[in-house]
Amino acid sequence: MIEFDAPVLFAQWATALKGASEQLKKKILANMSKRAATLLELLDIKFGHVPADIEQQVRTATASQLEAWTRRFVTANTLDDIFA
Repeated sequence: MIEFDAPVLFAQWATALKGASEQLKKKILANMSKRAATLLELLDIKFGHVPADIEQQVRTATASQLEAWTRRFVTANTLDDIFA
């Protein structure tokens, strides 16, 4: 199982959600971490080893980036089809 650098993700979202409750921030962080973990698992299943730079991109991605990459994943033949 891939672990995430939660403090980095939390800091990014904390800035974006300034004024939101801590509970809401934690829920959003948990959701984003799950979405990133799912995408990384799918990438590993389909392509094998996921390079560290791509793993880091996914771990620190925005919701819209994760959604776009997940959509590209469906028809991708290579990692470059998703991340290039």
